[in-house]
Amino acid sequence: MNLGIIIKGQLRTFFSTNFSNVLELCLEKYQNILIILVISDLSEDISNLLEIFFSNYPIIYYIIDYNDYIDQYLMAMNKKIQSDIFNTHKKNFLSLHPQGIDEFPFIPQLNTGREFHQLSIGMKKLLEFHNSFFPINVVLVTRFDIQYPQLFYPHVPESKNMLDILSFNQYNKKLLLETMEEFNLKNIDDLIQFNKYSKIILPNCHIEKKKHNISFGLDYFYNYMTLERIKSGNNNIIYSFGVFSFGTLDSICILENIFDEYLLLEPVEPELFYRFFAYEAQLINFFLLHNRCILAYKNDSYSLVR
Repeated sequence: MNLGIIIKGQLRTFFSTNFSNVLELCLEKYQNILIILVISDLSEDISNLLEIFFSNYPIIYYIIDYNDYIDQYLMAMNKKIQSDIFNTHKKNFLSLHPQGIDEFPFIPQLNTGREFHQLSIGMKKLLEFHNSFFPINVVLVTRFDIQYPQLFYPHVPESKNMLDILSFNQYNKKLLLETMEEFNLKNIDDLIQFNKYSKIILPNCHIEKKKHNISFGLDYFYNYMTLERIKSGNNNIIYSFGVFSFGTLDSICILENIFDEYLLLEPVEPELFYRFFAYEAQLINFFLLHNRCILAYKNDSYSLVR
């Protein structure tokens, strides 16, 4: 089994995170590891630091200087915001959030667009390696500033037990079972019905905190669609903590196209309009529209390191 990792953004506090712990666990589990680095603030000093860091591990890494793609990104974004589809979405969004300024979401969401652009670039390069060097089985997409859960490594559970599939690891399983018991839910059918008929509370537009562990849509969306698909046998599962996600290559490789479709896709459910332009909401919507199952967790098992 071989692992691919795409890390995007500014280097920030990368060397202060516990990524090395994740990498060491991955080396125990995978035969080959490829890491694609799409870096916004690349410099000679950063290249040297990365060379020193990765020289400690038997992995392949490839650096992409995102500065070479800025003009391409800005041209694409300008084209998007002039499209009829985007302006329809914007109108619908502002009808729910009338306090939004006229320029929203173009100016505030430059960073979100860049993240998806970097993700697309990284996935294209990873697929080149997959087709030319060695096959990639599992892919992690992440950022440089993530502090990961203890003993975390990206993998797809082999268990056939439904709760194991839904929870990914024992920590999430504990949270899932506790919350299911609180709401008297016994199985996946109960979870489907619970999520199908739950509604986001306005005006906060977030799911209640006590329901995060059973919504599978972070705090944006009651994700009954994924539960229905998994129950029916759909194995195209992506596990996501919002800012980092992982799954089999077959499931996650469609991220190659996410920037092309960014801002232009219809929401699978009207409630997604409440946070439609947020990175995580766009990610969930993209996977669901492409018949994937995304299990997105909102808990305290990771943090951002600034």
